Amino acid sequence: PSWRQGKFRYTARAAFSMRARVLSTKRYWFDAASAVSPIDFAVGWGPMSDQSVIDQIGWSQTQRWYRYWPKGQRFPVPADQIVSHTANMHMIPADKKVLEVLRSVRAGDLISLTGRLVLVESDAGWKWMTSLSRADTGNGACEIVWVKTLRIQ
Repeated sequence: PSWRQGKFRYTARAAFSMRARVLSTKRYWFDAASAVSPIDFAVGWGPMSDQSVIDQIGWSQTQRWYRYWPKGQRFPVPADQIVSHTANMHMIPADKKVLEVLRSVRAGDLISLTGRLVLVESDAGWKWMTSLSRADTGNGACEIVWVKTLRIQ
C-alpha cells in the first residue's frame, strides 16, 4: 500500500518486524530526511547482540551512516558476520506515541518493532529508497523503517 503524511508519500516495499540490540542511536534535525526520519538506530542481532562481542567493537553514526572498528587488534567475530548481523536503520515514526518511544531508546536496549520498509517521496521530487537485502553494503544499504509499534524489552 501507499499513503501520505504531510508533504510525503510512503510506499510499502515489505512488511517488517525485528528484535535486536541497539548498538548506537543518532538524532537528526537539519538534513533533508529529518522531517521524515528524526533518528537512526544501528542495530545488531544474532552474534551481534551478544554484549561480550559488542563491547569489543567501537560504533559511531554520522551523516546517516554507521561505522564500526575493532577496539583491539582485530574484530571478535568474522567481518562478514558483522555485515550480515548489523544494520543502520532510518526510523520513521507512525505517530507521536512511537516518536516518544524512539527518542527514549538508548544503546544497549533490546527492542522489538513492527512496521514496513518503505520508499519515501516528497512533493518536491526527493526520493529515499529502502534496502531489501541484508547482503548489501555502502550507499543505499540502509533500511528505511516506518515504525508502527516499538517496545523496549
